[in-house]
Amino acid sequence: MQNRLPTNLRAKSLKVSFKFPMKVYKVNFLNLTQQNKVLSFKDIHDMESLNKVAASWINTATGNKTLQESENGFADCDLKKRKVVWTVNNFIGGTSKTLEVCLSYDKDVVIDEF
Repeated sequence: MQNRLPTNLRAKSLKVSFKFPMKVYKVNFLNLTQQNKVLSFKDIHDMESLNKVAASWINTATGNKTLQESENGFADCDLKKRKVVWTVNNFIGGTSKTLEVCLSYDKDVVIDEF
């Protein structure tokens, strides 16, 4: 993300969102983790949400500190809406932030060069 803020300004909170293709079944953020929120039984609707709830419980039970906000903020992914929302807090002018995203595609997807 290129910064256009002058060095004497800052944004308390900045949100960047983008969509990804239909055939993506998993989104990983390589340089930060997904938003830390504890999920409950009411959040289980299908196998995907069951996995998400189980992962949330494991992270909470083991006291996993990697889910804390990094200097690049935090990101959350909604697979049903095919949308990623990246939140950066205390964004200071004259700096830049990066979000490294890895998309996992369905097996039938062919990725080639044009």
